[in-house]
Amino acid sequence: VNKSVKLIKSSAQSLEAVDSASLSVTGPLTVEAWFKLKSLPTDEPYAIVSKQENESNRSWFIALENKGEAGYLLRFNVDQTGDNNTGTSISYRYGSTNVNKIGKWYHVAGTYDPVTKEARVYVNGKDDGTGADYESNASSIFDGDASIRIGVYMPGFERYFDGKIDEVRVWNVTRTPKQIKKYFDQELSQNQRDGLVGYWKLNGTGDDATGNGNTMVLVNAPTFSNNTPF
Repeated sequence: VNKSVKLIKSSAQSLEAVDSASLSVTGPLTVEAWFKLKSLPTDEPYAIVSKQENESNRSWFIALENKGEAGYLLRFNVDQTGDNNTGTSISYRYGSTNVNKIGKWYHVAGTYDPVTKEARVYVNGKDDGTGADYESNASSIFDGDASIRIGVYMPGFERYFDGKIDEVRVWNVTRTPKQIKKYFDQELSQNQRDGLVGYWKLNGTGDDATGNGNTMVLVNAPTFSNNTPF
């Protein structure tokens, strides 16, 4: 049965998969997720998916930020040195779509290419970063031992998500715009998974559908919902 995970910000709910060889992606990277907001972020962003442990052990994240007059924008961030050194060692990009509809499902994908050092953001299958705020400095991704987390930024800087999340995917390839558009709104069959290192369908469990064993542990008892994007 198709399900999504329901995360309540005030209950500090999230999911976490400990680091593994398959999740230690240092080169090309694509991260995808569906999400549905119950509320909008105010001072602090809402973390969607992240691989960060502390201020010197950061690899990447996708978050939704309140950017004031610009609206609520998605950010994909990749860190080469692990310490968020703006201007020298991170690649990031903000999308341009104002993601401000409570109760609507959105798909986000972040891609990173170490050759061009470029991070891109896609919303609902379309490249969303043209002319947006960005830096392109990282030539690789920090190989830390941080867990991958759904719905939380990192310990000590939680920035919990408030709403539902579904179909989280981590790839060790830079997915093309055509691939993202073709497959963002469906579950992946076995022959569509080349480069997929973590795949959490969240259909009632935190199991990893890749067979790599990267099981998500449920933190503070989030529940599952029959409300899904497809």
